[in-house]
Amino acid sequence: MEVDGRRIRLAPGARLDLGGIGKGFAAERAADLLSAAGPCLVSAGGDVAVRGVPAAGTWAVGIDDELTVGLDQGGLATSGRDRRRWQRGGRERHHLIDPLTGLPAVTDILRVTVVGRDAVDAEIHAKVLFLGGAAAALASGLSTVVVTDDGRTRRGGALA
Repeated sequence: MEVDGRRIRLAPGARLDLGGIGKGFAAERAADLLSAAGPCLVSAGGDVAVRGVPAAGTWAVGIDDELTVGLDQGGLATSGRDRRRWQRGGRERHHLIDPLTGLPAVTDILRVTVVGRDAVDAEIHAKVLFLGGAAAALASGLSTVVVTDDGRTRRGGALA
């Protein structure tokens, strides 16, 4: 890889996956454009950006089948290993990689949702909290919904 100012040149055959923060960034940019027409909510596969307040007072965003949160600003993102997963060599793998090992992260969290100042902020925090585990996520002070391996749903921060 070669970095020249704002340009990055990858080696032949190298791949770059912007899914980690790309969806949050795309949701934010789309919300910026749509907000010229009025209040809007943009959802990009687990990353949500809102602009303005709807007539109902908040945007109702479903976290799972039983929990909905109201957003009146900012963004929300969910990271988890319950959707993008597969089997390799008889072992379950997933797409959230621990940067220390280069392997799928081992954590007691199945899925974590974070409300942040925008969708990019929420996405970054969701990834970090997922890697750190349930206790650290709930102690972070961030507005979170953590679903653990054993199926318990716990709330932290302003959502507690």
